[in-house]
Amino acid sequence: MRPPRFPTLFEALCNAVANQQLSLEVGLTLLNRLTDAHGTEAPGDHELSVFPTPEAVLAADPRDLRTMGFSSRKTEYLQGIAHAIATGAIDEASLEAADRTAATRGLMTLRGIGRWSAEYVLLRGLGRLDVFPGDDVGARNKLTHFMGLDHSPSYDEITGLLSPWDPYAGMLYFHLLLDGLADRDQLSIAAPPKPSSSPERRPVRTSLVEAVHNPASRINVPPPRVDPMPSSRTSAALGAVNSDVGQRHAVAPPAVARGWMYDPAEHWWALLVGAPPLFG
Repeated sequence: MRPPRFPTLFEALCNAVANQQLSLEVGLTLLNRLTDAHGTEAPGDHELSVFPTPEAVLAADPRDLRTMGFSSRKTEYLQGIAHAIATGAIDEASLEAADRTAATRGLMTLRGIGRWSAEYVLLRGLGRLDVFPGDDVGARNKLTHFMGLDHSPSYDEITGLLSPWDPYAGMLYFHLLLDGLADRDQLSIAAPPKPSSSPERRPVRTSLVEAVHNPASRINVPPPRVDPMPSSRTSAALGAVNSDVGQRHAVAPPAVARGWMYDPAEHWWALLVGAPPLFG
């Protein structure tokens, strides 16, 4: 079982770096600028771009990256990561095979990747469901509320608290994320049409606590629906924000329709692909 994740390890690492200490909107805007400038245009009738390769980012003029809005430090991080991926210093297959501790340490050898970013990349880039980013402030706050704690737990406390979920603690991370999106009305939750002869249904919106302790309760989410045509120039940087009209665009995984626009209010799975580390 794999959660929605970035198409490549390189994209996951770039997403982690770009969103460090920034809002979702700013981080995704930077990634789309990077894709527009150094990505490869996809064939077809519409102007779409795929995320740049490590080689393309490595060859980019650092001044161009800074002009896009990346800080000098993040520019160094991105090009250092690109070099590590391009030269094979970081090997995705080895990370897949390594245990959680070894994989985290391997990613932390990269400049700009600390424990928080490494665990985020393992979960969101490699689909490692045995990872819960314990340094994620938003995740910690949601977990504190979910478990009814009277204090914010430390990283080590979180590890102990989540031991009953091992090796699927990452699934709890996604459940907390979805619950947070629903609380902010950023997740469309709807029940299937009720036949006239069917008995009364349970309320569709159930709390995460009830859903965990009572499997009979569930949250019904409509399946993704692909828009028939892309609405504007988008990129494969896993999301873009059009601040002029106040619409958030998320990009589908390549197996579906990379580069096409989705309404995050309806397509919660696309938000999972493009959501940043912090969701509190």
